[in-house]
This record gives sequence, C-alpha cells and structure tokens, in this order.
Amino acid sequence: MIRDAQPHSPRFKAVLALLAVRKRHMTFEAIAQEFKIDAAQLKQWWRQLLEGAWTIFPKIWKGAGYGNSPWDSRP
Repeated sequence: MIRDAQPHSPRFKAVLALLAVRKRHMTFEAIAQEFKIDAAQLKQWWRQLLEGAWTIFPKIWKGAGYGNSPWDSRP
C-alpha cells in the first residue's frame, strides 16, 4: 500500500534515485513498492538526478571545451 503524499527529504529522494540507477535489474515499480512510494514519483526523481548530476562537479574545465580534459587522452 502506498502512503499518502508526504514530503520526503532531499537525501531520501537522492538515495532512491541513485538506487534506481544502480539496480538496473529492478523495475521502478519494484523499488517503489519496497519503499512504499509511487513509481511515477521515483521516475521523476530519477530523471531529475540524471538531468542535474553534472551540476555537482566544479567547472574546472570551463572554457576549455570538450576534448581538453585529461580523460580524453587515450593511449
């Protein structure tokens, strides 16, 4: 049974969104059922995580453009 709408902490949202990324063998519905939340809500948090994940890293390559990072030089 899914709980009534309750505000969830940003930490809770992030943990479940990361869990959805890591547990590719589990469906959104299975994860949502385990934590008693709505699957559509989990999908929304997952999308928000994927769309905004790049913002947590510092902009050390600002202006350098793609191709100028040390990770682009492959042997």
